[in-house]
Amino acid sequence: MEVLGIGSGLTRIYDIKFCESVMYSFKKIEHLDVPLTVAYQIASGIEKYHEFIHGIKPVDVLTKGNDYITVTFNNRLLGGKVQMTAQFKNDRSIYFKQDNGPFRELSGHWIFNENEEGVSVTFSVVVKHKNFIINKTLRVLGSRICEQIIKDFKKRAEEVIQQPAITFQQKQITEDR
Repeated sequence: MEVLGIGSGLTRIYDIKFCESVMYSFKKIEHLDVPLTVAYQIASGIEKYHEFIHGIKPVDVLTKGNDYITVTFNNRLLGGKVQMTAQFKNDRSIYFKQDNGPFRELSGHWIFNENEEGVSVTFSVVVKHKNFIINKTLRVLGSRICEQIIKDFKKRAEEVIQQPAITFQQKQITEDR
């Protein structure tokens, strides 16, 4: 192990044998003026993320149950194909974790807390990439990516709330014409 002093008061420790990269954690909390069920419905629709989150590619659904989904997506910039499983706790939380892919660690969660004014949404992610350079890039861009995801999520929730509710009877009348 080698200790290098950099400037005054800053020390970095490098393990020359393993050159392990660091794990990064990012978290964003946002209050939304939407019902809890709407916020949860949007977050649990993982196969639709590409429709409203900037930069997200469509996913292939491998398996889907009542309380989980396993998907894959391919991203050249992240180093290849990522397989993830998300576990759902209805209207409370969604936990996701990489099953297979280019990350040493990729996990996170959505947490929903209903209050009198709407819902508080927490999105957090922990990342550690196998590629040292990509990992360092994620350190710099991670908080921006996290903020963009929650910003796009909030925008989508507001769009859903503004959509007029169409009852089955109204839909049937339109189709009969």
